[in-house]
Amino acid sequence: MKDLVSIIVPVYNVQKYLDKCIESMLKQTYTNIEIVLVDDGSTDGSASICDKYAADDERVVVVHKKNGGQSDARNVGLEKSTGEYICWVDGDDCIEENMIELLHKNLVDNNADISICNYHSRYESDNRKCKDITVKDGIWTRADFWNNYYNENQYYCVVLWNKMFKKSLFMDIYFPVGRISEDAWVMGKVVSNAETIYASDADCYEYTIRRGSSMQTSMVVSWLSAVEACIERTSYFEEEKDYINLNKNMAYIIRTMVNSKKNAAFTEVSDLYKKDKCNVKNVYKKYRKLLSSKTKFQYMIFMVSEKLYGRLMKA
Repeated sequence: MKDLVSIIVPVYNVQKYLDKCIESMLKQTYTNIEIVLVDDGSTDGSASICDKYAADDERVVVVHKKNGGQSDARNVGLEKSTGEYICWVDGDDCIEENMIELLHKNLVDNNADISICNYHSRYESDNRKCKDITVKDGIWTRADFWNNYYNENQYYCVVLWNKMFKKSLFMDIYFPVGRISEDAWVMGKVVSNAETIYASDADCYEYTIRRGSSMQTSMVVSWLSAVEACIERTSYFEEEKDYINLNKNMAYIIRTMVNSKKNAAFTEVSDLYKKDKCNVKNVYKKYRKLLSSKTKFQYMIFMVSEKLYGRLMKA
């Protein structure tokens, strides 16, 4: 009997996209799957779509709950899932028919704890598709993962939806309810439990990019939430004595803060920015002795002027 793979899908008001999403999972060449649809109090008809598929296919499990946000839905999905392996799919995205088979094979064949595939973005405004990065197939250590995270492949690494995990990695790990960018908050903890990661360049996931002023604001809030997650992660690099990635983490925090302030939607999140900037000051003071001269210089320029930092560092 093949290993059971649970695919967890948080669902909230994605009626427009949900049929395509679910059908892409049901068409998987790897058939021993459990699709856990967590309806997070949808009000647009998404709930009835979930129920329709559950009635037609026994592999679909539906959980209806009061709206509690993405993190809460993910926690419920983890609790309800019964597979040895876990995948995540967002309700407005879809996957290639071989994604689960490829991720599972790479994970098992390489005795890995996490298996990753590549993705492409689809821009809803004009249906344009774009593969953002290229990755060399191979085995990664934890240090390799973070090295890629803080270089060109940050999005490939941070998101949940292009990966398969051993469910045991999530033991005693919960998504932070009330926060967004939950991927960034949880990924570091999950990776710290992993020994081996397999990375693949195979493009198996379609990520839908929706546009609009509200989406721009959400994006900036997401960036600032990711900053908070990175601040929390600094202690992990200190414990691992991974001072190279500790410095990269600090540089990433500063760069993300600067990019947030440049965004057109910044005025709507200025209070959150001020709070994060205060936290950046505190983490700098705490880990100053572990920072390189280059990182200290970046920090000082950032504190003097974000615009100056942007000109000098081309953030």
